[in-house]
Amino acid sequence: MLDEYAQAAQRIGQEHPAAYAGLEVHLDRVVVWVHRKPASPLDDALRQAIPPGHLCLRDARYSAVELDTWLHEVRADINYWATRQIVINTVGTQPGRDCVEIGVDHPDTDGPTLTAHYQATIPVCVELGGALIPLVAPSPTT
Repeated sequence: MLDEYAQAAQRIGQEHPAAYAGLEVHLDRVVVWVHRKPASPLDDALRQAIPPGHLCLRDARYSAVELDTWLHEVRADINYWATRQIVINTVGTQPGRDCVEIGVDHPDTDGPTLTAHYQATIPVCVELGGALIPLVAPSPTT
């Protein structure tokens, strides 16, 4: 049931890309939280597809499309920052956060530089974020 609501919300959100900002599924409450820029066509479509009590609309400043565009711009700058001794370990977005999240080892020293660089064009949140280490399955012994 909740999975169906989430799928419906995603489908409807894709039909309204200028307003849709993502969703969260809250299993404990059996509720789908849809983050969106307030827009009556999107809101109306969601309310028709998801029963009362199972939908929570959450305001967002930016759509997922806007954040994704900015995310790619920040990713494209990773080498630029590396030449300036700022190592960006992670870049991402998540529903409910109106920024591109940049993970670095030293947010106290790197954060002001990154924020100053992007503040006019891209909302960023600089936080502690170590390098991602992929999990590798052990090789079978022969």
